[in-house]
Amino acid sequence: MAKEEPYDRWHKARPEPGEPNCPEHPGLVPTPMHGTEMRWQACWRDKDGRQRAKNFAKNRKQAALAYQRSQRAAVAEGRDPLPHRSSRKGAGKAEDAPPTIEEYVETFLSRHEGRETTLEIYGYRLRHYVVPALGSCLLNEVKRGDYRDFFSMLKAKGMADGTRAGVKKTLSAMLSTAVEDGYLDGNPIAGIRLPVSGRRKVRLTWRHVVALSDELHPWYELLVWYGAPQVLRAGEAVGVRRTDMESVPGKQRVEA
Repeated sequence: MAKEEPYDRWHKARPEPGEPNCPEHPGLVPTPMHGTEMRWQACWRDKDGRQRAKNFAKNRKQAALAYQRSQRAAVAEGRDPLPHRSSRKGAGKAEDAPPTIEEYVETFLSRHEGRETTLEIYGYRLRHYVVPALGSCLLNEVKRGDYRDFFSMLKAKGMADGTRAGVKKTLSAMLSTAVEDGYLDGNPIAGIRLPVSGRRKVRLTWRHVVALSDELHPWYELLVWYGAPQVLRAGEAVGVRRTDMESVPGKQRVEA
């Protein structure tokens, strides 16, 4: 039987053949989270089979292991694991078992009112970037430092500053809603500043436009051919509606 261990967020559990070894820990393959403060993760499944997790600092491996064992034992014995006990009595929904981030993402998206395109963007950012990294963690267990590590990981994986800022904006909107629902005392990423490197302007030639349209999903190809001849910026092209094209015959109304 394999020895029980907490999950090591610094190193891959199933590395691909040929991946370079960690320079600090021979025989292991580093993850983008390598070097972050919260290295160890206690993992267990609740009575409904949902994955739960809590992160611990790099020097607290044994604490993470003990916590993991206590949680698994509690579930096996039918007791209430510690993270499911709310410390905020009388706070509406906070009296219920707090959801995981993955669960709350779906709650947030289902209640969002706005343009369909905005909802699609929010859904992509949260499901594609936030859920894989933090989805199994309880909403009220992820601290400010964990989110800093998350944003650093996105940067280390080569994410553009603008894309990362968009992920932060969407995540912040979700966490603010969680505050209103009583799950959090405050937005843990409010005030976090993400450094932005200088942007270099590049003028696209017609050859670049053709190449760009060929690489896009067919749904978005028309957007390039519609926007490029009119020299529309990305935000202007995405925001165009039929009424903008029909309000003045022969002219296109553009709103910044």
